[in-house]
Amino acid sequence: ARGEKGSSGMLGMDVSLDEIKGEIKRGDLALYSETQGRILLTIDPKNKKKFEQSLQGTTYSEIGLVTKKPEINITGINDKEIIKINLNTAVSAYRKTFENY
Repeated sequence: ARGEKGSSGMLGMDVSLDEIKGEIKRGDLALYSETQGRILLTIDPKNKKKFEQSLQGTTYSEIGLVTKKPEINITGINDKEIIKINLNTAVSAYRKTFENY
């Protein structure tokens, strides 16, 4: 089932910034920094082992999971909650930005 008109699968996510390798001093920097070479992607769990094998020799971090629960949950350093929002609320706020275009 689709969520709001024109939306994708309306899947949520649970993310922990504590899982990022390296020294993270502030959650906002981890979320919004422009670190070169940082890529965020999702993969099907059945492909995880093969995907990780393809990354041998590189630094990567598994920081969360896609969920069927329509929420965005992000915890930061020491499991401190940074974001917890219903996905429909987040989508509506995003779309409102473009309502005059």
